[in-house]
Amino acid sequence: MKWLNKFWLGRNVAVFCVGTAAQQGKTGLSEVVPNFSPDHAAILIEHLFEFAQCEMEILTGYLNSEVYGQEIVVQAANAFIQRPNTNLRILVEKPDKLNILDHPMLGSLPIDAWRRINLREVPVAIQAQYRFHFAIADRSAYRVEGDREAYEASGRFGDIKTASILLQRFESIWELSKELVVPSANN
Repeated sequence: MKWLNKFWLGRNVAVFCVGTAAQQGKTGLSEVVPNFSPDHAAILIEHLFEFAQCEMEILTGYLNSEVYGQEIVVQAANAFIQRPNTNLRILVEKPDKLNILDHPMLGSLPIDAWRRINLREVPVAIQAQYRFHFAIADRSAYRVEGDREAYEASGRFGDIKTASILLQRFESIWELSKELVVPSANN
């Protein structure tokens, strides 16, 4: 997979490569999977949700619908959160750009699942201390953007060491962030 580049990594190739990496990650360390577009990001996020059996952590600007609104992500997130004993934690940098009830992914999640979904807003002062975004699945798989202003990222499955470092960073930001109140459909 190292020979793949952003000029010809088409959707079918991306689906195959990410799927292969996710399978490798179940029994060991996968190769690094690059992604260069919203479509590639969605494929990787979809597979992270499918890979995760217990927990997902996401550090994002506002769950951009170009990625998190794609049907493959919406379906994978729904399947994940409907499994027993799962938890989804999301750190949001721009809550003013996130309409929770109308968001394709969040708005589609079952009401009873919201007891296992937590969102927090990252203070601007904390955001100034880092430039990345990432998602972590079960403390062993991830997608990380080195620059939160770009879609270029890489992912890996079965990489407990790197996922642990990302999770530590997530936890430190989580502790400094404030809870986002999720509006009910009745308000």
